[in-house]
Amino acid sequence: MLETRRMRARDMAEQAKYVLPKFYGEVVVKDGRDIGSVSIVWMPHDRRPFLCLQITDELRKAPVFLVKIGKRFIAAAMSTEGQLFTLEDKEEPTSRRFLEYLGFKPTGETIEGERVLTWQKS
Repeated sequence: MLETRRMRARDMAEQAKYVLPKFYGEVVVKDGRDIGSVSIVWMPHDRRPFLCLQITDELRKAPVFLVKIGKRFIAAAMSTEGQLFTLEDKEEPTSRRFLEYLGFKPTGETIEGERVLTWQKS
């Protein structure tokens, strides 16, 4: 059974590419093991909120769970921030399809070669 726990600073420090940003997240846990995470990260340079997903092969086997937690985070971000962005991971083959399914649309912008998408109500 999959469950989540609140993300701690050390969890984010393991995933952050640069400086530890302002964030809120949850770690997905299965049988006491961390198998992925979902978070909202506020980019330091412009304060925009970005949805970030860390999906392992084990978590990928639970698409219904992924959609539910993704939608929960989208709803929370939209109610508090009014906008939400994400990056289409060029290394993840299912990224485009999954993000479009959740309601993200391209902005025309790229960051480090990855497309920036924004959530839009369907």
